[in-house]
Amino acid sequence: MNKYLKEKPKNKTLRKGLETFKELGKLLNLFWRPELKVDQELIDRLLEFVKEIKQEDQIKFQTFDDLIGIVVSLREEARNLKDYEKSDKLRDGLEELGIVLEDTGKGGKWKFKKGF
Repeated sequence: MNKYLKEKPKNKTLRKGLETFKELGKLLNLFWRPELKVDQELIDRLLEFVKEIKQEDQIKFQTFDDLIGIVVSLREEARNLKDYEKSDKLRDGLEELGIVLEDTGKGGKWKFKKGF
């Protein structure tokens, strides 16, 4: 549907179809995503973890996702080098912070642990 909307952005039938689809998705919870609850304490703890792993005092990041991305990249690098001890340490460190790292065909993916 998005492809056709790009081709014909003023098509009223397509727009109405998309709006209907979105409303139906809300009713069926197809697009439900829990609110991310990121507080400064979690950011500080994650930053300290990254500093410890990278053995650096200064870590450049702008968002929480950037910081998680550093850990995901480090873990993928460790796995590629078959450094499973470091890979496990990264995964376990995130889990202690309430973050679950999942391996997918497209690389690492993270989410908050349920009930955390």
